[in-house]
Amino acid sequence: MKYKDFNISREHAKRLLNKFDLLKSADFYQKPISGEFVRVAREKDFFNAYLTALKNHDYHFLLFDESFLQLEYTRNSTDNVTLRYAYYQFPYDFPTYKEYLMEKGLSFNEVGYGYKYERILINFSFKNLRNPICFLAHFFGFFISFRSFFSF
Repeated sequence: MKYKDFNISREHAKRLLNKFDLLKSADFYQKPISGEFVRVAREKDFFNAYLTALKNHDYHFLLFDESFLQLEYTRNSTDNVTLRYAYYQFPYDFPTYKEYLMEKGLSFNEVGYGYKYERILINFSFKNLRNPICFLAHFFGFFISFRSFFSF
């Protein structure tokens, strides 16, 4: 796959997420994943990986339920291409900000981020999550190998 084709696919994904009102932010759309996130993700601690990604903006699409997608294209010096697609689910078991506003009869467009959401975060519990959904594809000439694993 060529980088141009990858970007076209990423634009299609962005439009589709917007069409179904799922996309909260694509502000870090072109940003590479940080080394800190890679290190933390290799420790296989989902919760810390999730928080590190949010702190460093290591996502390409942040969804309204606070889950996010990472879409990466890398090419090494021998022209081998690696595609990495990862979905990190929201790890808490309480309503997302958007759900909270809906319960109060408000919309995100009315109040933005200014509403008192932090108060409900005091008594939260975690979902029983172990791994993100991650897909990695290596392209070596015409040969493609696929692996599904924690991350990186």
